[in-house]
Amino acid sequence: MTASNPHTIDASLVHFLETGPSDGQPVLLLHGMRFTAQTWQETGTLDRLADAGFRAIAVDLPGFGQSPDADGSKSDILKRIIGAFRLENLVIAAPSMSGEYSLPLIIDPEISLAGYVAIAPTHVPAFAPSLKGASLPVLAIWGDDDPVVPPAHADLLAEALPNLTRVIIEKGGHPTYLNQTAQFHDHLEAFLKGLTACRNVIPDKSHLISEHDVTTLG
Repeated sequence: MTASNPHTIDASLVHFLETGPSDGQPVLLLHGMRFTAQTWQETGTLDRLADAGFRAIAVDLPGFGQSPDADGSKSDILKRIIGAFRLENLVIAAPSMSGEYSLPLIIDPEISLAGYVAIAPTHVPAFAPSLKGASLPVLAIWGDDDPVVPPAHADLLAEALPNLTRVIIEKGGHPTYLNQTAQFHDHLEAFLKGLTACRNVIPDKSHLISEHDVTTLG
């Protein structure tokens, strides 16, 4: 079931879907160029995370889906979105194009991250040198048949980030969460549960997927 509920916080609308318990570990799901927040509903990822006790938020990045464009650098835009939700100790899941938005946040002292899921993100060669030595837990997950972002980029991240788990999914494409969804979900959930092993989060089985517009960007 999907509910609609617009929210006003600042100045420019950002559309998002949210599900799971409000006190669950927050997981912010970004998207690639051809996709939107709706993709994570269609793949069942929002439901899977909610059933596991996580608070899952999928956003339409500005200029995509139902979110209008916004001014500012991509990383600053994402920081303002995170600030609007008042998210702390969150995990960012970043496929493809959203790497340009999110990779710099791995070492941003203003953002409280518990982990990062690199889903074949773009711009790894550009950002990997600046990430060197960062201790954040990272899951790097690629399809072995990715024609857009080669799996070798996972190795670049592994060289920079000492606390990285590298997963290459057999017969996986660039959006490996589409053609190898079950394996993708298993690895994602295992990583997230590893981060929250010390927390007592009770899954909310009666969750709804709520659809929102939130004003966050000036």
